[in-house]
Amino acid sequence: MILVTGAGGSIGYEVSRLLSERGTGFRAALHNAKNADRLRALTDDIVEIDYGKPDTLGDAFRDITTLFLILPVHRQMAVFTKHCIDAAIVCGVLRIVKITAYDESTKPSFIGLMHKESDTIIETSSMAYTFIRPSPFMQNIVTQYGGMIKSRGGLFLPCGDARVSYIDTRDVAFFAAAILESPGSHENKRYSITGSKALSYTEISKSISAATGKAVFYSDIPEEKARQMMSAMEYPDHVIEAKLSSLALEKAGFRQGITGTFKEITGNDPRSFDTFIRDYAYSL
Repeated sequence: MILVTGAGGSIGYEVSRLLSERGTGFRAALHNAKNADRLRALTDDIVEIDYGKPDTLGDAFRDITTLFLILPVHRQMAVFTKHCIDAAIVCGVLRIVKITAYDESTKPSFIGLMHKESDTIIETSSMAYTFIRPSPFMQNIVTQYGGMIKSRGGLFLPCGDARVSYIDTRDVAFFAAAILESPGSHENKRYSITGSKALSYTEISKSISAATGKAVFYSDIPEEKARQMMSAMEYPDHVIEAKLSSLALEKAGFRQGITGTFKEITGNDPRSFDTFIRDYAYSL
């Protein structure tokens, strides 16, 4: 039995949908069961958990052999990881498949450092593990920059001529489902997965323009200007710092690498950005 955490999110829900479609047994875990409506079409086995409250994990982990772990980006990520490990060991869980940060061994971002600490806790436990390390998500263009695109007609980012090998979260979920279908053959492995092409923000803007029929452009701005814009949107300080550290890595060329891992494991090519943005053009 598989426990899918974060089942209400984009990756967790899609993994749940794929497992349900394939007839694979799973339990869906959410931070707030009030968000479980669409999951009920996939499974009746839905539980509510709080990573900060270990006593909520026992019932969720019972009879589970594989834990699919999606942790929230939170300063207490290491603590949450320890709580999960402790509960998993007590309940006899055999392995953890975790969505972690893109391979940032050379220069981790703020978020990458949190995941690195979390991953180390898992690696040094007695449990088998598989780490899935996706590049930045295509959906971020819509969820994080959609307001900017709609209100100002462009992408205003401190990224210079950066190229980023964005990947669709639906492909991350497809890859994860493939691992979860035969987890034993992927134990103690780390997989970095990316899109098939590294795009500049100018290319991304042109693709958005073609899909939406609206003129969208990219403007390279100073980091301080980006900080002011995020502050005006009332982002918390720690979120601003996390985002700026990630954008700085993009500008420095650390997010343009491409791997063939997705196709090697799934047999499919990852979605192109053009395909992604056609599917999401309605939101812009």
